[in-house]
Amino acid sequence: MTWNDLPIICWALSTLICLVRRQWIDATWSACFGVFLILDRYFPNFIPWLKYGFLVVGAALVVSQVMKDYGKYKKSLLNR
Repeated sequence: MTWNDLPIICWALSTLICLVRRQWIDATWSACFGVFLILDRYFPNFIPWLKYGFLVVGAALVVSQVMKDYGKYKKSLLNR
């Protein structure tokens, strides 16, 4: 194991922590980024559309979560 494997370990730990805390969306996007890193590091010739599909799904989940939180924030400003 080298220092290049640390991001993979961090994403795996992040996924496990989110699963324990029952934060399903956060666990899903953490797992997507972790799978992308594993495929990119250990299987560089893997099916490219599938490998980058995990990256796109993870990013889409992060964006949807941010948009949802922003909507709640805007709604709370209107209710003042």
